[in-house]
Amino acid sequence: MVNICFSCGKCCLDTEMQLTLDDLTRIEASMGKSWKEFSRWDGNSNVILKNVNHHCIFFSPTDKSCTIYEIRPFGCQLYPVVLNPWSNRCSYDKDCPHPKQISPAKFLDAKCRLIKKQLPHFFFSREPQTNE
Repeated sequence: MVNICFSCGKCCLDTEMQLTLDDLTRIEASMGKSWKEFSRWDGNSNVILKNVNHHCIFFSPTDKSCTIYEIRPFGCQLYPVVLNPWSNRCSYDKDCPHPKQISPAKFLDAKCRLIKKQLPHFFFSREPQTNE
């Protein structure tokens, strides 16, 4: 049986995934790279995962997999559940072809609570200073 979540990679295309400080330090420590090599400061209050050739820097288009799956960012772990910043409500991302198979509706509220709890950690008052 094919794991549906690993079958298309649409969630990794042209992504604007915000990262938390925990995401930055975890990926830096595991990969031995500066956060600036895999993400970018938007000049406002967000650190965004970089895209290369219209896909996430950690996405392998040949086998449609995440090269850092075990340490992937918090937002990626909760996908396809996303928070609409204007309504403050969670929903399934419209780009995911199989959201209810990946994350059944009974988990929507729980994942939404996790997202809202972590929300303050997605915004930085200044450009992050980590182990560069």
